[in-house]
Amino acid sequence: NYPELIQIRLSSEYKNMIKQTKERDDYRCFWCGERGVELHSDHNLPFIDYERLRLEPNNIQTLCIPCHKIKTKGDRIGIYIFN
Repeated sequence: NYPELIQIRLSSEYKNMIKQTKERDDYRCFWCGERGVELHSDHNLPFIDYERLRLEPNNIQTLCIPCHKIKTKGDRIGIYIFN
């Protein structure tokens, strides 16, 4: 149910969890360690597929935009490539 998913992402509980995970990760990219850049909060196991893990901080990692793109592409094809 798409409206329900939007409602979860807009909830104060979800926003607070995202803030806490960025603090936990010291505002650094979990993959490359970059700091001082725009960061995304990424679900290790996809938000859409794992309802019980949507609000689980241990299922969230903080990623910079380049690493998030790599991870998303890897999720789609099932592999990860690192330099």
